[in-house]
Amino acid sequence: MKFKYAGCSETGSVRDHNEDALLMRTCENAGLFLVADGIGGRADGEIVSAKLRDDYDRWWKRDFLPVRDSLSFHDALEQIKNTLLRINREVVERYGEKRAGSTLVLLFVLGGNCACLWTGDSRIYRFRGLTLGQMSRDDAYRAKGAADAKLNGKLISAVGLRTSLEYNTRTDTLKNDDGFFLCSDGVYRFAKLKRRLLMDTAFSAPESVVAGIRKEVLRNGAGDNFTMALVKIKL
Repeated sequence: MKFKYAGCSETGSVRDHNEDALLMRTCENAGLFLVADGIGGRADGEIVSAKLRDDYDRWWKRDFLPVRDSLSFHDALEQIKNTLLRINREVVERYGEKRAGSTLVLLFVLGGNCACLWTGDSRIYRFRGLTLGQMSRDDAYRAKGAADAKLNGKLISAVGLRTSLEYNTRTDTLKNDDGFFLCSDGVYRFAKLKRRLLMDTAFSAPESVVAGIRKEVLRNGAGDNFTMALVKIKL
């Protein structure tokens, strides 16, 4: 198994600091990729996103790598889920509910299997051949009329919002040349991703595709922090 990947995490043109976090780790037969977006307007959102990055990096190095050859995909995924629940519990214990938080989108690959895990409105897409699909679902309120229009887009779930964390997982088997794109909303709100992910990725290295999306986000104002990771997998 070979991974080709690239990513970036930047402040953008409006914010004065970056509340996003990015993690990209691979070994011979496994990979872990993560994008977290600290919730704007809440104290210490950047601390929560950094905690997600750092705690999963610690899990990868300390708990996964030493035993990866004997650890099943199912057992590793259970550890990933338990790590998320622990992080949420620690954040709520430290700050209280709805005072500090972060979205999370995570891709884990082991052997021929993959898992997507998310909470909040950061996204993960999969491109397979000429098909692009959003693997995640935005955990955000969708207004049904003028009366609740002000709630449109408000996060329903994210790390730190409440003691009982709501999150989603999706598992699948890999096919050769599968690709994945993880990003915060600061990317997909300022770039048209379909053409770049389907066409550019077919002919360009991940570094070039990420650089092209970055330029488009900046050209369109980059009104938020923006973070992305592009991964291609050859079995």
